[in-house]
Amino acid sequence: MSEEVEDCPEDETLRHPLYLAHVIAACGAKGQVKNIERGCESRDLLFRVCYEDGDTQHFKEEEVLERLDPRDMHLADLLASGTKTILASDLSILASTGMSRADVKLLCENGDTLWAHMAFLKLRCPALAEMATAVSGGPTADEPCVMKIASETSWTLKHILAYLYSEVVPFGKNTDCSISDLFNVMTSAKRLSAASEESPLRRLQVRCEKIIASRVTLASVTEVLSSALKEHCEYLQRVCYDWMIQAKPVNNSDFRGRLCRALTPFPEALAVAMAAVAGIDQMPSLAGPSPEPSRSLRSHMAILCENAISCATDEVSHGLQVDCTIEFGEGGLQLKA
Repeated sequence: MSEEVEDCPEDETLRHPLYLAHVIAACGAKGQVKNIERGCESRDLLFRVCYEDGDTQHFKEEEVLERLDPRDMHLADLLASGTKTILASDLSILASTGMSRADVKLLCENGDTLWAHMAFLKLRCPALAEMATAVSGGPTADEPCVMKIASETSWTLKHILAYLYSEVVPFGKNTDCSISDLFNVMTSAKRLSAASEESPLRRLQVRCEKIIASRVTLASVTEVLSSALKEHCEYLQRVCYDWMIQAKPVNNSDFRGRLCRALTPFPEALAVAMAAVAGIDQMPSLAGPSPEPSRSLRSHMAILCENAISCATDEVSHGLQVDCTIEFGEGGLQLKA
């Protein structure tokens, strides 16, 4: 690197979505963005990646995006969608860097630990907040609420939390995560949002369905269809049948064999699929794509702010764990956060 560089201001570094992003080099070496610098002459941003073996390397933004670890693919979506706001960036960082001041400890069956905030969960995912409260009665000023999660893997739950905190889909159309991983996130989001059509996780569920639909190919259609039947997802069933009607892989004996094996538990669906392979539409009446709920992160943050302003002197109120009091003048307005 010939150009001299200087560190970006700390607040700018912390707010950039690619700060602390994980990358994988072409040779397979794994690293992480540890600092963001700026060219002294060009003023271009340069991302310093530190690898596990101690080596360091500078990349431009597009070069980091090309090397992103699949687990951080949602950061590319954050940049591409134009939602690189201070709010989204800050909350995305909060969800991925140890959860400062978190008061809910989630213990996954594989031993991993994830953290969250009860006040945030009560607004964004009441079902998860109720599960945590039922186990230990909720957090106190001194002790976090500890909850064992056996129904979700840590990978799935991490992506659920990432979406709740940033409202950015944690993977995109070109993500390397498997069809099975996508279904796990989709079904978990569906289960945790069952009580409300307007739940933020309902939006994640719909997005997952669309991403899975975009990945239906000759190699994946049998897996998608069998999983859609198991999870009663009519939209993805329709997508698979439509794909078969259009592709007509009737002469592909290997495909027909895979289809028969995958749909053995679903004889009626197998009959419909075999007809579709021949280009014949015998589909039952199936639902189309679900409407996508509107974004709600900003409105939920506004509620948290209102609760903080009206918070009583108790250390825990409205689900908020208070650790900071701001006074405006002697005897004036007090804000708690």
